[in-house]
Amino acid sequence: MGVYCDTILVKNAVFYAYHGATQPQIRQGQRFIIDASVTQDMSQACEQDTMAGCLDCGELYQILEEVTTRRRYHLMQTLALAIIEEIKARYPKVKRVTIGACKASCVLYRDCCQVPGGGGIVRDRIGVTLTRDF
Repeated sequence: MGVYCDTILVKNAVFYAYHGATQPQIRQGQRFIIDASVTQDMSQACEQDTMAGCLDCGELYQILEEVTTRRRYHLMQTLALAIIEEIKARYPKVKRVTIGACKASCVLYRDCCQVPGGGGIVRDRIGVTLTRDF
């Protein structure tokens, strides 16, 4: 029996939430884009063509939604770690989880991100990626 590194992906899951380090970010809220990569042995599911022993994408999406929208976080790093911990708690056989948490667009405030001259707008994403091996 070999070592299996099978991965389930959910990319670009979008949720509206009120995370941030500054009052305008918390008060206004914004779209967060979450990417998830979950690695576990899915050989049983592959061999039997069933969901036995396998996390499904719908369940993974629900975890992303629940964690992202149920409470506020100051840091995207904390949000990403909370998602990782919830996935591991529900699915102990998981071997690796990678979570990307991004703001869809972002106003960077001088007091939080040291932007010279005040605030600026990032039209694309700004975010973090955390990976944990178990």
